[in-house]
Amino acid sequence: MYTGNSAPVRERMRRTPLGLEEEEEKHLKDLLNREVIHSSSSEWSAAPVLVRKKDGKIRYCIDYRKLNSITRKDAFPIPKNRDLYRHFERYKIATLRDCSYCSRAQKVWSSFEDDVDYVVPLSVRSVSEQDEDLDETNLDSLVNCNWISESEITNMGAEQMEDQELNRLIVWLEDKIEPEEHEVYLCSPSIKHLWNCKHQLVLKNGILCYKWLDPFHSRLLLVVSRSLRHKILENCHDTKLSEHFGQTNTIERLKQNYIWYGLRENARNYVKSCHTCNVNKKANVKPKGPLGQFHAGIPMEKLHMDILGPLHESSSANKYVLVLVDQFTKWMEMFPLPNQNTITVAKRLLDGFISRLGCPVQIHTDQGKNVDGQMFHDICRLLQIVKTRTTPYRPCSNGQVERFNRTILQAIRCYLKGKQKDCCSLRALCKEGDRNGEETFNGTKDEESE
Repeated sequence: MYTGNSAPVRERMRRTPLGLEEEEEKHLKDLLNREVIHSSSSEWSAAPVLVRKKDGKIRYCIDYRKLNSITRKDAFPIPKNRDLYRHFERYKIATLRDCSYCSRAQKVWSSFEDDVDYVVPLSVRSVSEQDEDLDETNLDSLVNCNWISESEITNMGAEQMEDQELNRLIVWLEDKIEPEEHEVYLCSPSIKHLWNCKHQLVLKNGILCYKWLDPFHSRLLLVVSRSLRHKILENCHDTKLSEHFGQTNTIERLKQNYIWYGLRENARNYVKSCHTCNVNKKANVKPKGPLGQFHAGIPMEKLHMDILGPLHESSSANKYVLVLVDQFTKWMEMFPLPNQNTITVAKRLLDGFISRLGCPVQIHTDQGKNVDGQMFHDICRLLQIVKTRTTPYRPCSNGQVERFNRTILQAIRCYLKGKQKDCCSLRALCKEGDRNGEETFNGTKDEESE
């Protein structure tokens, strides 16, 4: 096989199931004795996979998927038709014996169907029932599970008989009735789901249970009636032993002893609506999509705007700073504001920036109502300016101006030295210093929601 300059493939060996170790050892010794395999110290290795054949024996297979992915395939051209015609022109009737290639292929593939049987991987084979007799299992383990009391176990049979859906199943099992197909179609999804598993349903002391087959520990599960589901959910989530665990742990605890149609959905809804969890736990909400990127290609294509403050009130009665940054040129403007209401911000924007430099194509702000309200949108619509806003709780969406805000605050802390009322006099120096700062390149990308 030709693999080019690819590095040797070495796969980690998979763990053999404990019940198959002796059988695997016997199979390997047989292959060694017949010289089908031999020991090797090669840098290449592939992981073996044990599969169960239809007759119950073990087939020892090798996983060559990684090796095949780097192997360059060889070409096996089909003989040309004219060569075949020339070979068969002296025969009146052509048979497989007349062609050495076909004869050899027939010999190789004649026993292919006998050698290759239908195999089922061990990981997906059906779980067989253990030797333990589940009919001899009592319900004491369910009483001691801390999620249901002994009195509730005693009354479980009566609760199931009062449940309209479970009552029908119990009657079918007790009387050994095989309902018609159309009758099952008219039943609820819960009855259809449980009746499809009728061979695993069993009546134990008058209580409907479900035989859970497990390769390690088979057990009986209680089929819970609709009236007791909320009580069991409360005991599996709200008690001190449950510790208000999340959805996954609550579902796993329920699956240890109980079963009903829609168990997962009911458990998820119960945990989501738990008042204690919602008040005391941090929300684990992931963003629905990654933030996109925006590049400015010309000056005044996108103007970033933000309000810095509140700061200490200056001698001019100003407490806020309106910061404007052009994304392409990094040109920055600052204007002191006595307050941050919409009228004050809009008037300063029109008189201080637009009247001197013109209207930008876009204005990008955060979601504050003073810069993203109806009045500000009407002003942008009148001036034919596209108004955009940041993603909630993502300051990086307005990173151009946020970075300048940090520089301004650093300058105020470094140079005012307790004279906060003189911050307006420092504004011009900060603006000039920021303008003279070196930028890496024009058109720095900025993140925003898609």
